[in-house]
Amino acid sequence: MKQFLPFTLLLTLLSSAVSARPAPAIDITTPTKPEHTNPDEAANCDSWYIAAPDGDTCFTISEKAGVSVSLVFKLNPTLRAGCLNVNPGWGYCIHIPEQVTTTSTTTTAVEITTTSTTTTTTTTTTTTTTTTTTTPTTTTTTTMKQPVTTTTSTATTTTMQSKPTPSSFVYDTKQFPPSGGALQCITPSEQNRNPVAVWNEWNFPIAVQHACQQLVGNSKFLAVGNAYTTSLVADTRGFVAQYALQIKLGGFVVTQDVCIQQLSTLSKCRGDNTLTTYGGCTYSPDGNLEACIFPDGTKGTPAPWLTPGQPTQPPAVKHYDMAQFPPSGGVLQCITAKTPNYNGIAVLTSEYTDRVSQACQQLVGASKFLDKGNPYTTSLTDSRGNKVQFAAQIKLGGFEVNQTTCKNTLQYLLWCQIGNPSAIPGGCTYTSDLNLELCMFPGN
Repeated sequence: MKQFLPFTLLLTLLSSAVSARPAPAIDITTPTKPEHTNPDEAANCDSWYIAAPDGDTCFTISEKAGVSVSLVFKLNPTLRAGCLNVNPGWGYCIHIPEQVTTTSTTTTAVEITTTSTTTTTTTTTTTTTTTTTTTPTTTTTTTMKQPVTTTTSTATTTTMQSKPTPSSFVYDTKQFPPSGGALQCITPSEQNRNPVAVWNEWNFPIAVQHACQQLVGNSKFLAVGNAYTTSLVADTRGFVAQYALQIKLGGFVVTQDVCIQQLSTLSKCRGDNTLTTYGGCTYSPDGNLEACIFPDGTKGTPAPWLTPGQPTQPPAVKHYDMAQFPPSGGVLQCITAKTPNYNGIAVLTSEYTDRVSQACQQLVGASKFLDKGNPYTTSLTDSRGNKVQFAAQIKLGGFEVNQTTCKNTLQYLLWCQIGNPSAIPGGCTYTSDLNLELCMFPGN
């Protein structure tokens, strides 16, 4: 008699066999648009990351797809409002085609028509009958299409406005190549410096604002070539300074805000004391826009917008302390204008991810055991010359912190970004168990 396995046991074995099969491999990226995507993703997306079934965030998408977090935010605006709410199985844009500028070529077909007419007439005459035979007219038309190529080019004419003023010492923007650094100050020991330094105090930002109004108005296209310059009385003593903008690589529309931001960086250039400046030059992060201030050496009548009075010692840069940001306040706490010791300094969002990578490499390397106690700190300098401090502190108990944990946690500070151009004024964030606190403090 045949022996049969009990039915319930058979079912158990079958289900075990099915569950033991490995799940089919799924590519995490695809050039084909998935069924589920967010409606506000980049319209010209040509590659998507498929979110893992066990959960993803914008930061893990960045790491697995090999793209920056800022690009993930740019191509998927929805994630800015819900970085942690990534839908499993949905597609998230990670690439768009590069934009290529081409010269347009128009081909026009010109019709050339040739018409030939042949008429044959035969006349036969006899004494009794006259017969006239006319062969029908034959017309032949031949049409040829001859291509004519027209190349369209655009020429830009830019009028350079300059207000030269007499001076014993003339600076040239070529003295300050961008390869020398993002900020290059004229020092008291420089041979060709003007002997007169302008006040570098409360009127400095007001003078910069008026200079930018004269240079670009609200906005203006600046082309590659000679510097755009203007001169005005820069301080309450009546000393004149020249303000200059020069395009190095390719022309673009410079707004008043960009002009002010670049020239304001020169407030870090100090003369014989902390209240004056002999000027200098500074550059945009891409080295394309050079902005300079050159004391002119002449005197004029102070403008009514300059506040009279004696300058005072500028206040010291305010510093932040990790104790200002207790974890009970939330897993992410951003520095704002209302934060105690707010110093108004921020790191450009475009360079934040690179700075985080450098900081985590210095803080923990590949991995490092961090113990409870005082914070572990490191300092970097951003493209605008500001000192930036990164800090890590264990709150509950020491453990091995790897570089990935350090970077992923600090990336949450991207949510603190403000302004245009986008920048991050800093703050603190924590691991989910509130054991590890990581902070970024610009200006510390």
